[in-house]
Amino acid sequence: MVMGGRLASLGGLGVCVLLLAASPVRADTVTLGTAYSGNFNMLEAVGTGPYSVVQEGGGSVGGSSGNIAGNNVYFAYFYCVDIYTNATLGSTYTSTYNTNATINGSTVTAAGQVAWLMLHIAPTLTTQAQYQGMQGLIWTLENPTGSAKPVQWDTADNSAAATSYYNTYQSLLGGNTDSVSSLYWINPINPSTGVYTYQGFVADTWTQIPEPSTLAVFGTGLLALAGMRRRKAAAVTGPSPRT
Repeated sequence: MVMGGRLASLGGLGVCVLLLAASPVRADTVTLGTAYSGNFNMLEAVGTGPYSVVQEGGGSVGGSSGNIAGNNVYFAYFYCVDIYTNATLGSTYTSTYNTNATINGSTVTAAGQVAWLMLHIAPTLTTQAQYQGMQGLIWTLENPTGSAKPVQWDTADNSAAATSYYNTYQSLLGGNTDSVSSLYWINPINPSTGVYTYQGFVADTWTQIPEPSTLAVFGTGLLALAGMRRRKAAAVTGPSPRT
């Protein structure tokens, strides 16, 4: 996916990574999935300098997961919130997580609008063009005109479908915002220095993955319960009791 604000696949493709800052700090891990938006183009500049076409790749990064305070979690929606750093698909990074929209020590620009998109638009997306439009809009919100490194959607070089979705999501967003605390903001760090090093992400809707031993115990409990119900049913004459 992008490298340096983009995600990078093990094969060299750029890949966008979601970073969560610590609040409080927890030295946990995040593992990037191997499915992503595919490559598309953004217009990027430094200050008031000219814009350049840059090929990027980003969310949603399908199959991403993490380990938070000893619990395995699966991320349903996983997008990059730092276009200027890199991460590699399929890799595991030591990370910190927070719920206050902090990435690399600073609050994400337009975090409330990003949260609205994650909570109201991300769950409806299923195609690559939709993922591209969503990821591109997140980046333009975070890096508006007048910022140190502004970013714009590249209408001329992206597909008509992706551009249409970008415009649609922008229109639906309007001035809406939502709670940033409903999401995980992820900061991959260098485990030796504790310094933010890789790409930052925002993730929504996770489910805990039970450990195999837990599943075994749970299964045994169900079997025991089923046996008790069978024995009870065999002892009952006449209509079955209500449950």
